[in-house]
Amino acid sequence: MGMPNWVPGESHSYTAQALQTCRVLVWNANTIQSAKERFPQLYRNASNIIERALTNLQRRFRMTATGDVRSRLALGVAQSLEEIGQEVDSHVEICLSQEELGQMTAVSPGEVCRELKKWERQGLVRLRREVIEVQDVQGLLSLCEAI
Repeated sequence: MGMPNWVPGESHSYTAQALQTCRVLVWNANTIQSAKERFPQLYRNASNIIERALTNLQRRFRMTATGDVRSRLALGVAQSLEEIGQEVDSHVEICLSQEELGQMTAVSPGEVCRELKKWERQGLVRLRREVIEVQDVQGLLSLCEAI
């Protein structure tokens, strides 16, 4: 895959959406091209980051297209743990609503609620308003092992 070819004057189809309040640094294509030439390691690092993101996107797309509800939700929660999870005491909190999780994993809100309630009864998660507390990270990750 590798780094997209950002050439000044050319358009691209990439966009980003913040999951929480943040600051964004935006560089135009000329600045990126100049940085690429002056700092080749910066370019290689950015290329690796983007390649991982694209690989992750492909995995998510494949799971959405072929995975069952439990697998898609487990993978979505596991990826959210890695990306936005915050350790709090003896658990990890993901500030993500059930609706957002459903949108990320192509699962209906009713199915998200039913599956998360099952996981709550099993002690894997605890549900709060727009927060999923993962009580048993290893147990949750074990749901992903078959994927």
